[in-house]
Amino acid sequence: MSDSDLSMYELTGTRTSPQRMHVDTEDASFEIGRDVNPVEYFLGSILGCLNSTGTMVARDMGIDVEELEVTIEGGVNYATYLGEDSRTVRDCRGSK
Repeated sequence: MSDSDLSMYELTGTRTSPQRMHVDTEDASFEIGRDVNPVEYFLGSILGCLNSTGTMVARDMGIDVEELEVTIEGGVNYATYLGEDSRTVRDCRGSK
C-alpha cells in the first residue's frame, strides 16, 4: 500500500489549560477536556471506526444496516506511568 492509497488527516492541537486541548481539523474544531476527556475521545473514535467500517463491509455484502449500538469500555491506571501507588493518583477529572 502506498501513501497515495491512504486517506490522510492532519490535526493541530493547542493547549488551553492543563486539562484542555483545542483541536483544529480540516473541517471542524473541538476541545478535549471540555465535554469529555482524552480517553473518552479515543474510545469514541474506535466506535466511529467500527461504525464506518461495518457500514462499508455491509454495503459490499449487500446488507442494509438500519441501526447499530456498540458499547466499549477502557480503563487507565495513571499511577503506572507516574510510578506511584494507584490509590494516591488522581485522574484528569481530579477523582481518585
